[in-house]
Amino acid sequence: MSYFAACSKNLLRCTLFVSLLVLGACQQQDMSSEASIARATELTLTEAFRIGDEMAGDTILFGGDLEVAVNSRGQLFVTDEAIAGIRVFSDTGALMQMIGRAGEGPGEFENTPMVHVGAKDTVYTLDTIAARLTVFEPNNFSIVETIDISGTEIFDTESRAYQFTQNLIGVVWDGFLVRYEEDKTPQLSDMDAPELTTLKLLNRKGEVSADTIVQMPSRDMFHARTGARSYVAGRLPFGRDAFIALSPDNLLYYGRNDAIEIQARSIDGDTRRSVRVPHDPVPVTEDERNSWLSELPDNVQHELRSVVPKTRPAYEALVLDDSERIWLRLSAPEGALEARWILVNLEERVQATTILPSTVWLKVVAGNRAIGTSIDDEQGAPLVVAYEITQ
Repeated sequence: MSYFAACSKNLLRCTLFVSLLVLGACQQQDMSSEASIARATELTLTEAFRIGDEMAGDTILFGGDLEVAVNSRGQLFVTDEAIAGIRVFSDTGALMQMIGRAGEGPGEFENTPMVHVGAKDTVYTLDTIAARLTVFEPNNFSIVETIDISGTEIFDTESRAYQFTQNLIGVVWDGFLVRYEEDKTPQLSDMDAPELTTLKLLNRKGEVSADTIVQMPSRDMFHARTGARSYVAGRLPFGRDAFIALSPDNLLYYGRNDAIEIQARSIDGDTRRSVRVPHDPVPVTEDERNSWLSELPDNVQHELRSVVPKTRPAYEALVLDDSERIWLRLSAPEGALEARWILVNLEERVQATTILPSTVWLKVVAGNRAIGTSIDDEQGAPLVVAYEITQ
């Protein structure tokens, strides 16, 4: 066989191979949500323990919205909207100690703190009222450092909105990833322009070193004037929202939940990719729309009817596990008793799925354990629930 004939044959093989890859990718994207879920592994989450169940004789009671972080030893750091402090529990749910208390001094909190467990189990907290980061030692949780970040909250003259700290997304080698939200003043702002969520990198001194690592429209809001000097504003029901999370290998995952389309990128932006999977939209019923509109002044109901979404968001929660999989809680119809979670990998495939009670919101997934929050069926009290994951 001649050299040119061999090259032509190899070129044909390569062309066919690439065509098959493209066809496979297209088929994956064209696959319906139902079909992709049917092909996924079904996971079983078995409750290991719960915290805050008064009916079971638990003496630990929570009073508000809960958030949970976990270190490498399986210890739980639980924040409760009702208190300014952090409860630490063992990997079996036993109360170990309290970190911080209400106050303005070092190691104290003016507000319920945001918690992030970083490298070597160092505990980092953000007090959004005090605009202050605090670092705690990983073993006895004594205070190591306090960092003032109040100078990073600014009035943006371009958008004419106040930019305030909203959450601590993660800690990287050269600083802190802090999420900021906009709050617009109606008399000064273009109320039709979206409010933005911005991820900034702060250095170890609490100064901004990169001011727009990620920026996108935040929660969907509605604004309407009810008179010459009065207006109504609030969060749009069934509106879309922004999600940002940091993976264990310091990749940022972010997107809005109008579709399952999540961007992944390194902090410096050198690595970029997208993760897309199909989803079946859940419609918003006319009764749901009318119920919300009926709470508004009569003279703006017609105006706002057109902005109420006709479908629910694609997903309601995003959690990254330590295997670089994205856990998404899919939206469900009103009154549903269960919610489906799907696990999406970087190859844009629904790798696994599971069903949990609709009251359960997973917060952390690591190893073979998932930790979430829930509501007690009898008392309506908030709970922390730990699950063991099996296939």
